[in-house]
Amino acid sequence: DLRQAGFLFFPGYPGYTRGVVSDGSGAWIVTTSNGQLARTWPNEMRSEELCNGFDLLMGVAVNANGDAIFAEYGTGKVLGWNGGGVETLAEGLQGPTGLAVDDSGAIYVAEKNAGKISIIRGGRLDTFAENLAKPHGLCIANDTLYIADAGSHSVVAIDLNSGARRVIASSLPIGAPPGVEPKLLGAIGDMAGPMLSFTGITAAKNGSLYVAGDAEGSVIKLQKRK
Repeated sequence: DLRQAGFLFFPGYPGYTRGVVSDGSGAWIVTTSNGQLARTWPNEMRSEELCNGFDLLMGVAVNANGDAIFAEYGTGKVLGWNGGGVETLAEGLQGPTGLAVDDSGAIYVAEKNAGKISIIRGGRLDTFAENLAKPHGLCIANDTLYIADAGSHSVVAIDLNSGARRVIASSLPIGAPPGVEPKLLGAIGDMAGPMLSFTGITAAKNGSLYVAGDAEGSVIKLQKRK
């Protein structure tokens, strides 16, 4: 059932959105191109700003406590919002994009410009997986980390227990064509801040994966063969 949840000129819409995650209550937590973290209720056509003033926000995730974790691409930081203030969870990252949080509270972050996945755990920042092309969106399902690698036009799966890694889909319409480097688009007045592409991925309860086919404006569904 495909329906429009909102767009820029809908009443109460938070603006150009980039990262989106459900907070479990029927609302979405989103990052916007205007540097805002917001909560929106698409069925009610309303939203609220949680915090603002950030530089090129990308992915967002929610941990077990309901805290929002989000990537500030422009400064190379991962930030956390707990209903009050904002804290820096990690910095010095090379183009942080997608985020995912596992059951233990560990945070996985895609570093697009470094071609790797890092992990924030116990106040430490370590490398979890390397030798990727341009990793963007992340999600976790069934003890597996799924990576939308826009640089290789593929989805990579890594078992969180064994570390086993495999490509589960390739030649996808995600990321720029070979030899093309996407350009950062400037702001559009007060309507939107600088634009940067982001390839998202999420998992459904039945195990299906949904990937943003940003190269063609589609949503791709990946599921196991019967």
